[in-house]
Amino acid sequence: QFRTSFIIPNEDVQELKRASKNNQIVTYKAIGDNADLWEGKIHLLERNGLSVISDIDDTIKISEVLDKVRLVANTFIHGFRVVEGMPEVYRGWQNRYNCSFHYLSAMPDQLYTVTKDFIDDHKFPDGTFHMRHFRWASTSIYNFVHSVDTKMHKINHLRYFVFNSLRQLVLVGDSGERDPEIYGNVARMYPKRVRRIFIRAVKNEKDDDDRFLKAFKDVPREKWMIFRDPVRDLPKNLDAPP
Repeated sequence: QFRTSFIIPNEDVQELKRASKNNQIVTYKAIGDNADLWEGKIHLLERNGLSVISDIDDTIKISEVLDKVRLVANTFIHGFRVVEGMPEVYRGWQNRYNCSFHYLSAMPDQLYTVTKDFIDDHKFPDGTFHMRHFRWASTSIYNFVHSVDTKMHKINHLRYFVFNSLRQLVLVGDSGERDPEIYGNVARMYPKRVRRIFIRAVKNEKDDDDRFLKAFKDVPREKWMIFRDPVRDLPKNLDAPP
């Protein structure tokens, strides 16, 4: 595994787009110190458009992050299980709006390969991944997922999307972590950029629970929704509320 960053001049980006079969995705190959060859994708985003930023665990994949034993079992022992209906909903949004997808997760980036396989196997839209690096000797996976650093990881990436584009954002998460509080905070700070917020109720909570009313205080009610059954509850229409 490696990590680095680099800047590509715009003229080079345009040339890469012309040479690519899909002008929104550029493939690259990286050679490691041991001469291993790795291939990846760069997703090119227009400055304007619609981006769906989705949590993974307990939003599209059943992880049970509130239970220490089950979280470990669902992450390292059992095969990944999909939240039924989410792939169909996401594909419908992509087909209708040509929106980009960004998977923002508290899980370790060491799990990227199996997570990407999960996305592909269940035919979720392809997209970018934004995960955290885990140091195995420093903490447990449960504490890692529920740490303050995880909250800041999500907030910082959401701010990055706001500051580096003019794209409208649809935020999808769950009630098992701090997604309602994080998304509500971002929606208050950047009300013109956050179009919709959808939160999966992992404990069958109700829309008018005090937690949600507090998390989404001053966020227009028509902007946010608590859902249980993706196919039944989530809208096909992502147009901005009137």
